[in-house]
Amino acid sequence: RELKEHYELAGSPQEADMLTLENVCLAARRKGHPLHSVTLRVRRGEILGIAGVEGNGQKELAEVIAGIQRVTSGTVALEGADLAHLSVRRRYEAGIAYISDDRQNDSLVMDMNITENLMLRDYCVPPYSRRGLMNLGAMVRTAGERMERYQIRASGKTGAATAVKLLSGGNQQKLIIARELSEGAKLIVASQPTRGLDIGATEFVRSRLIEQRNAGRSVMLISADLEEILELSDRIAVLFAGRVVGVLNRGEATVQKLGLLMGGIAGEESAS
Repeated sequence: RELKEHYELAGSPQEADMLTLENVCLAARRKGHPLHSVTLRVRRGEILGIAGVEGNGQKELAEVIAGIQRVTSGTVALEGADLAHLSVRRRYEAGIAYISDDRQNDSLVMDMNITENLMLRDYCVPPYSRRGLMNLGAMVRTAGERMERYQIRASGKTGAATAVKLLSGGNQQKLIIARELSEGAKLIVASQPTRGLDIGATEFVRSRLIEQRNAGRSVMLISADLEEILELSDRIAVLFAGRVVGVLNRGEATVQKLGLLMGGIAGEESAS
């Protein structure tokens, strides 16, 4: 089949903000990078690309938004509502979906099957759970529907009962996307969503993110692939040493400009 060379961003983002970060700081952990006074906004119907050399605070930024790490100071708000005291699950219920950069350690339980992994977010709510009892039939039906919609391929005849560890990397990533892109998702934080995928799976994932954006949802795309960032983003913010050193509109962003910002060169010049 023919592969897409370009992706269409339909219409323009709205002026209203979906996500706002104001002077967010995060203390460094043993394995991690601190964040320094990060101020960003993601508008409704926008893909905000986050560029930067890996290890400059990208994972910490994603985890602060998802609720895995708590900020030292500053505010994180979704549609104007402060998220400070909300757990990871409550943030998901509020509309934040998270696609981690480490799918096998962060996003999947490898020894569980496809159905169980697809239900990790929803197993405790109707129609999958009533009065403390799980409805396995409803789970299996939903899993089958999501497998078909998101083209999740399992080898053999076991279908949704296949252990996730037996799936290819592309099908594992499709499973995560099928789970996270629920009807209630308002903001999708996608960290390295196409890393390690073949060209067909990469196109599929990118197209799903574009669909979310064109449907009016917001996407924060964190990627080390500059081509991907330039192709999919409405605006691009660059992280260097845990700081936002520049934000460029789609039309003005070039590899050269991004490269300078990623090296901290332009940031140092503007600071002086």
